[in-house]
Amino acid sequence: MKASNIYNQEPAGSMPPQLFKYIDIKNIRAATGQFIKFMNDISLQLHTKLSDVQQTKDSLKKIKLTAPKLFGQDVKLEFIDSGTMASVYKIKIGDETFALKINRQNYYHRSDELDAIKLHRSARNLINKAYIGAPFEYDDQQYSWLLSDFVSRDRPNSFERANEKLLYAYLTKGIDYSDGSPYNFKDGKIIDLAGLSRGNTFISLDRAQTDIVKKLVHCMRTDDMAGFNKLLAKNPTVIQYMYISMIMKKFQMPKRFQPYFAAVTIAHENLKHAQNNSRDI
Repeated sequence: MKASNIYNQEPAGSMPPQLFKYIDIKNIRAATGQFIKFMNDISLQLHTKLSDVQQTKDSLKKIKLTAPKLFGQDVKLEFIDSGTMASVYKIKIGDETFALKINRQNYYHRSDELDAIKLHRSARNLINKAYIGAPFEYDDQQYSWLLSDFVSRDRPNSFERANEKLLYAYLTKGIDYSDGSPYNFKDGKIIDLAGLSRGNTFISLDRAQTDIVKKLVHCMRTDDMAGFNKLLAKNPTVIQYMYISMIMKKFQMPKRFQPYFAAVTIAHENLKHAQNNSRDI
């Protein structure tokens, strides 16, 4: 399917392959259409019930959503959580379990959230797998839903671990995240795709320079400061890239990376002095 954006209000992603065992694989297009309509109906059901309640977590939790069979399988829905913008449900289809996020605010029709589905291919260790999402209309307003892997477990250092991986992804792939609340991470991964994007890197790197950045990130992962400084000295463009990129992430940077940021800052200052001295000659 095409990515969803303000010009193309189509579904994004594809149906979870875990459900293929329930369908005729030769008619996957028809099955996907049936699946989207099914999720649209559940999402519309939530919206028809919202007018009768105040949108607090306690009142939203009391809303009961029901669903018929899908592909001949029983479907069960369980409220998990809600925020200002959306409600999240655990949805079990047959013996497969997923998370279904339904946006409740019409101004929160996040085409960037649906478009971010494809970023999972670039950062699987950072982004919780989202399969498919679609816009839908209620009362002449646009909303959206998104189906993802259901994450049942967490870890004590989930937020810190995710921020480390997010910095790696930002430096090596330009993947950025603007909504870094601890509530949006689970088991060391981003579970809320809203705010996830492939950002500007400000400085273009060639392939050799990109490889150096990847090696620098490996040094950060393995706490190899000596190797980091040795690599950093090889390329002025890489120094500038690392400096600007790490400045952009200064306030979200995990504490253990502060010495590497300091090393990049020193290298950048030395580079500026060397450039100024060359102009004076």
